[in-house]
Amino acid sequence: PWESPPLTSVKNWIVLSPTEKLVAYAGTVNRSEVVGFNGATYPQGASMGRPVFSHDGVTMAYTSKDQGNFIYVNGKRHEVGMPVPLNSRLVISPSGRTCAWANSTTMVVVDLDLEKVTLAKMCDAVSDPVYDRRTDQFTCLGILAGRMYQLSCPAR
Repeated sequence: PWESPPLTSVKNWIVLSPTEKLVAYAGTVNRSEVVGFNGATYPQGASMGRPVFSHDGVTMAYTSKDQGNFIYVNGKRHEVGMPVPLNSRLVISPSGRTCAWANSTTMVVVDLDLEKVTLAKMCDAVSDPVYDRRTDQFTCLGILAGRMYQLSCPAR
């Protein structure tokens, strides 16, 4: 069985992979605020979002703010040139190359390798996005002028 290093404290962010024997958590180890990913630890930054796994359970990601905006994917830090969500649900593609989240009016998709940001149609409100593995797209629902629309952006 897996066992974490001794923890001083743990946030309510303990996440299990849906398919693999992987775990992610946010806590304090030796007075350092860290994100644990199985046996490795990574910095939290001044503030962070909840760790998430991709739908296939292989890729772990979280957002972090600390003199910049960052998305960590399996421990690799990617700088993002725009504010990252700390309270919104982050969705990551299985490749770890792209991620998505909803803000108050649209879905944001970021290609971390190309440092490219794509915004879906602006709406009055949007749902949390999901990754559609059949079409390799991020999808959410948007409400605009009393009508509901399906919004999609490629995950490539």
